[in-house]
Amino acid sequence: MGNYKTTVKLTYTATVDGTASDVDAVTVQVFKPDGTAVFGSAKTPSSEGSGVYTQEITASETDTIGRWTATWTLTNGTDSHEDHEEFWIDGDIAVVDYIGLCTLEQVKDYPNIDITDDDERIANLIMAATRTICKKYNREFVPFDSDTRTFSMNRRVLDLSPYDLRSVTSIVIHPETSSPTTLTVTDDYILLPVGGEPDTGVFKKIQLSPNVDLTSDFGGDYGFIQIQINGAWGIWATESAIPDDVRWACIQTVLSWLDRQSADIAAVVNVDAREVLPSLGGSWSIPNASHQILQRYERFNGIA
Repeated sequence: MGNYKTTVKLTYTATVDGTASDVDAVTVQVFKPDGTAVFGSAKTPSSEGSGVYTQEITASETDTIGRWTATWTLTNGTDSHEDHEEFWIDGDIAVVDYIGLCTLEQVKDYPNIDITDDDERIANLIMAATRTICKKYNREFVPFDSDTRTFSMNRRVLDLSPYDLRSVTSIVIHPETSSPTTLTVTDDYILLPVGGEPDTGVFKKIQLSPNVDLTSDFGGDYGFIQIQINGAWGIWATESAIPDDVRWACIQTVLSWLDRQSADIAAVVNVDAREVLPSLGGSWSIPNASHQILQRYERFNGIA
């Protein structure tokens, strides 16, 4: 799944005889929902005065949705005391390394789920459904900007499948050499389909000019050359640009998976979205209702 990140600031007030007061020593350890400790050893929180102590959990550490626990250990003189505090990392936080085709809130909105107990499970299913849909339809439905990708090619037409190229910053061949060759659009290559795919505007292939020299020591050794493409990838440029029908197809997929019983997990099958297994009902496949929406976007190998 993607990493769900948010910065959390915990606040604890120490009391002595019922009055907020500074104590001799305070430490805090934080535990994720599965019991994993966040810090290597208990932290000494910052003192805000009058018995108030704070500890920040950074965005890089909050990678799990669910019920977390903080254990505060206080020492004052010869007395020692522990307090346990529960708090939630919930769905109101952003996916920073992988964009889903729908959000946690959108999935919960349709059946009006108003509790947070299943947030982590739903978030995991969104990421799984997004990857499953992209893989099934051989398309890159989510945006990736300024990404450099390296491909192998042994002829002058390169099929970018399963990726979708929105725009090119640079194309380089023989990147493994000390002097790679940077190609020029029109003179050295064209993007296909010409003008972009009619429905989405993205490019799915690159054709090199006969004037481009494909020979290299690497190619002689391995039978193919390397080509490196830097550009903007994914059919749509932003998460908000993902069409409502594609978003709804992901929501339907997640909702159908939420209904599966634990017994189904042990019998996960990879079936075509058009098929229905009598015993499992296509257990973890994309439901037919979603397929009806997504089939228009499907890429078939060999077709530009």
